[in-house]
Amino acid sequence: MTVKREDLLAAAAVGVLQYTQVDPVLIFLLQRDVNLQREAMLRKKKTTRMSGKHALLYMAAILAIGMATSLIALYTKLAFDALGAGGLLWFTGVYALFTVAMAAWFERRQLGVSVRIFSTSVIALLPLAVFASQQINIL
Repeated sequence: MTVKREDLLAAAAVGVLQYTQVDPVLIFLLQRDVNLQREAMLRKKKTTRMSGKHALLYMAAILAIGMATSLIALYTKLAFDALGAGGLLWFTGVYALFTVAMAAWFERRQLGVSVRIFSTSVIALLPLAVFASQQINIL
């Protein structure tokens, strides 16, 4: 049931309610309605806890990302020698744009954390794949 200000004013006109009580009663009813809607929404929302398996998978993914990053740091000098400063700068710029585009794509689709961690691992390993393919003369 929706109570409007006009309803409360009509109740005050017939003496059921005092005119000074119209606004406080209306505010109370509105707050109660908002609280009921919020509680119903929170009940619908499924609460899940992170299990030990999920924590281990996330730790493994973070470890893989860290290892890939450290390997990239090791191979940066070799890539600099192979491509030169200009080539390395262009590759880094294009790679940064690709990474930002992928992050925006995942954010728009609101994919889960595990998908984003996996894609981060793949993106972190991409420079290593490019460097390895250059070393075996595929590219």
